[in-house]
Amino acid sequence: MGEGENLLYNLMTLIFVVLTLLVAIFALSIATGSADPPGFLAPADTEVPPTPFIAPTIPPSPMPGAELTPTAEVET
Repeated sequence: MGEGENLLYNLMTLIFVVLTLLVAIFALSIATGSADPPGFLAPADTEVPPTPFIAPTIPPSPMPGAELTPTAEVET
């Protein structure tokens, strides 16, 4: 009775070991760049959106005029 069950478990173990090795080899080939990932796992080809042109502006700043020019007061 144990011989048939052992054969079935050994066969299932062998199948999963082979599948594990295949997945590991495929993952390493994708990581090294020698194989392309499958379509549903590949990253989407997205274009970089263009940068909008914004003309540089000069912020308003107070210009020192006659009323803003500091005067030195001399104490005697």
